[in-house]
Amino acid sequence: MPQSGYSVAPSSGTGSLCDVLELILDRGLVIDAFTRAQPNTRKDGESNDSERDNAGAEAGAAGIRPRRHRARSASGTVSPEEDRADRAATVYAYALTLRDHPLRLDGLNGVGGPPTPLRTVPAGPLCAVVSDVSEEPHPTERDIGAHHDVQQRLMESGVVLPLRFGATAPDDDAVRSAVEEHADDYAERLRRLDGCVEYSLKAAQEARQPNDHLRDAEADSEAGSRQGELDVQNARPRLEALASGVTEAFRPFTREVKPGAPSGEDFLSVSFLVSSDQDELFTASEMSLAHQMGEDFDFRLHGPLPPYSFV
Repeated sequence: MPQSGYSVAPSSGTGSLCDVLELILDRGLVIDAFTRAQPNTRKDGESNDSERDNAGAEAGAAGIRPRRHRARSASGTVSPEEDRADRAATVYAYALTLRDHPLRLDGLNGVGGPPTPLRTVPAGPLCAVVSDVSEEPHPTERDIGAHHDVQQRLMESGVVLPLRFGATAPDDDAVRSAVEEHADDYAERLRRLDGCVEYSLKAAQEARQPNDHLRDAEADSEAGSRQGELDVQNARPRLEALASGVTEAFRPFTREVKPGAPSGEDFLSVSFLVSSDQDELFTASEMSLAHQMGEDFDFRLHGPLPPYSFV
């Protein structure tokens, strides 16, 4: 089964969902001797899109907000004065750090076109990492990637409070004022996130072949449809219980847990805040659990990421 950029062999005798849940909750995880998982792991053939999508998810600072599109007149036009105001230099904010962060930003380009150099705006004990943009940034692949690259570079050398994509302010003074207004709160959040990264885990149950007795039965299509509906209804609470069990199994290795809303075929979507001293144990535990549950389940682990979900 493809698993976070590597493969694991199916478990011999995976058992039912109830058996797996009992294993997780009552017996605990059996940690196998796996090697260290590589960062930025993902399912084979899967891009970093989901990681980059996180850049627009949870985080944001009060007072530095996504710019709204200017309301147009009834005719749908914008006056020359309004257009010039919109195109005036605007400050785009990427993240907050402590003042003693190394801030190694050389070689990185910011968002917008043409991109301008990254710089910092000191604000008391904190620093905002910003760049100038000539117009409102749009969530293009290039700009989302540039935003994410700044977060990753900052995270490599210190703690970072990542801002969501699109956070802008009129000028440096507005940035400084917004940060200083909540400086104590931001500094506390940075201390809480120090030495931690985020891992995002999603899981789905692979589609199963029809049972033999359904495949061979001579029941009419209406009876088969009713059986299918019953199967779905019966599976839902079991998968919800399984998602809860998987989440709780990883809690001892994490500082914080933030469940999300599964989408598509997934029954699990959850983010974990993991400290550096638990990183290897966490990733080895995820590999072990995927191995135990077997090829009927598809686990995708993304990380390490900036802690977007825990800001």
